[in-house]
Amino acid sequence: MNLEPNVPNLFWHTFEKVVSWFMCGPLGTKTTIKRINCENLEGPYLVLSSHASFIDFPHNVLAMGKEKSCWVASVEEFIGIRSWLFDKAKVIPKRKFSNDMLLVHKIVNATRRKGMSMTIYPEARFSIAGINEDIGSALGKLAKLCKVPVVVSITKGSFIRSPQWNKRPYRNIPQVVEFNQVITKEDTENLSAEELQRKIEEVFVYDDYKYQYENKYKVTSKYRAHNIHKVLYKCPICGDEHSMDSKHTKLWCNKCGTIWEMDEYGRMQTDNKN
Repeated sequence: MNLEPNVPNLFWHTFEKVVSWFMCGPLGTKTTIKRINCENLEGPYLVLSSHASFIDFPHNVLAMGKEKSCWVASVEEFIGIRSWLFDKAKVIPKRKFSNDMLLVHKIVNATRRKGMSMTIYPEARFSIAGINEDIGSALGKLAKLCKVPVVVSITKGSFIRSPQWNKRPYRNIPQVVEFNQVITKEDTENLSAEELQRKIEEVFVYDDYKYQYENKYKVTSKYRAHNIHKVLYKCPICGDEHSMDSKHTKLWCNKCGTIWEMDEYGRMQTDNKN
């Protein structure tokens, strides 16, 4: 917990880039990177990233280009070989869902004094439903303290590719990263913390199922609804919270007998007439 933030050395930065290219480039997910309002973006800056899958890490590495970054991750992830890798990648630990003024001090010191960019996952965990979750109310204050630009990085498609309730097999769906500078250095000097917070919240919005449906991306996997009852645990027909089950493409309620099927566009269909 006392690790100090520092950028990875040239070898590990190059290693990050190479691995990220293989995972997300032409040989991997073929991810599209959209850099928005980034024409004059220079480090150091804060990256606030959505978090639906491990693929978010290489996505941000590619989106940041030549810029090096230190990362914040849950201390629970520092186990086995990952602890060694995180140390080399200069990841600093944090306990989930807890106030940590030491971490705030580290981030401010890294950005203002050491000139380092920082990547943070403000939702503090993987998305469980493919939509944005609470990011807290203090990010505007953090931006005000750091006095550096803030980028919101939203990956579209990563949750559909590998939802937390059934991560494999991976679904074949296009990945798009919107790497959007929402706060400039001048904004941190001229706007209040509340105004900065609103600018962040306005952009930190995503809905992977909406993204899939609007773009008509098909998921043909026969496991596309397998285990979805772990999040859709309450029957919308009878209201029971303990009788839902799912397998392959179907979801059903063991109490009232209603059956749904997830179509190739992520929509739940039922012939229930009640």
